[in-house]
Amino acid sequence: MADFVRKHLKLLLETSREALIHDPYEEFSKEGWFLYFWKEARDQDGIYRNSGEVLAFFNDLYELPKQWDLTGPANQLEEPGPFYAYKGGVPEGERVKVLGYKDGKNWGNVDDQILFNLLNACLKVGFERIKVVPNGNELGEIQADSPLAFARHSLILGNDHHYTLGWRGDGRDLGQLKDAGGFINKAQSEVRAKGESESYAEKILARKPWNPFSKPENRCDYFYRKMQQDNCLHTAVSVTLDFVTASTFPKLEDMLGSLFGGYVIQPSATVEGLPDHLRNKLCRVVTGTGKKLFRYADRQQLYLVVLFGAFFDTQKRQASNPFPEVAVKRIPIRDILGSLSFVRVFDGLQESQGFTAHYDQAKSVWPTMERMIAFTGDWAIARSLWPTLHEEITKITTSMPFHARWTGSRGEIMGTPEKVWQVTKPNGTRLL
Repeated sequence: MADFVRKHLKLLLETSREALIHDPYEEFSKEGWFLYFWKEARDQDGIYRNSGEVLAFFNDLYELPKQWDLTGPANQLEEPGPFYAYKGGVPEGERVKVLGYKDGKNWGNVDDQILFNLLNACLKVGFERIKVVPNGNELGEIQADSPLAFARHSLILGNDHHYTLGWRGDGRDLGQLKDAGGFINKAQSEVRAKGESESYAEKILARKPWNPFSKPENRCDYFYRKMQQDNCLHTAVSVTLDFVTASTFPKLEDMLGSLFGGYVIQPSATVEGLPDHLRNKLCRVVTGTGKKLFRYADRQQLYLVVLFGAFFDTQKRQASNPFPEVAVKRIPIRDILGSLSFVRVFDGLQESQGFTAHYDQAKSVWPTMERMIAFTGDWAIARSLWPTLHEEITKITTSMPFHARWTGSRGEIMGTPEKVWQVTKPNGTRLL
């Protein structure tokens, strides 16, 4: 049987996910990791300079379709230039829809070294590397004079103490974060929780020999996804600098997609127009006027963190729709000062309609002087920073309830918050 050759490269890069992966897969499987790297690299010019790694992978796992074999009678291709393309008369419906696996081959037994070579090439082509300063602080500093260094400090005390407040969402409580060592990027999550035989990095297969992040020289740095124009999901801890923007995540479309099992919501769809079995998955809301409604609602928790040093400024790197976000490698537990809990009640099924955020004081953990002293290591510095910190928290909590929405690049306050008396989940649990 003939092999894939370099002239097939353009066809391979245009092949759909469904054509390459035939069965359901988990996010942190070989297939899931492949897609994560592949989708960032496949549209970059540099992938053509790595054709050897690409072709070795496809020739290891897949059969060359008979329609792509120029020496066979079923051939559908021609050579209009440096790469093969379908002949003009071949109907779309008759073109290759699935690349079949070779006899005895599947994702479970794809060659580890061949897969590593491909994924590592995709990392180089589809991601931008931002190197960490050797022996810098434990949060993961980059060169302070780098054009991508973050230096918009909001808490400044003299020349030696520059700090910035940020927000990061997480469902764990402070005790669980302490056990985990704070916030740590996935690729470097080495801590094994009590009673666990594997670290988080091991659980997500980031230590498998075929994974580029199994190499310390890869996982030690930051990476920026070129196609997504965002931080790498696995080598960075993203911190949002604006509370309202942070409050818009996770986004409504993602939450409804999971809740409704892939049901497609049309732009004109309303809660009232949903099928009964879907509407009954929403919360029951009683408004301030006594009106009873179905609405999507959830409880979110944002941790207040303090950063210091020079880190990767995501917003500076983004070419369009800059997002108020920076990235660090980790946030030790001492740098996590408290948390704000709130309930979001969405107006409808569209992100643009917005939500009302209601402060949940009972489930929030306010910063204390003890935590400030633990962070600074100096009572005098903690005392000097405390008024500004307290003012920031108070400003946010007293602004609630507020009505906000995601604009496509950040969160914004808009409209008038809806007064809500009670919010109850379908299982009877009260959110408010």
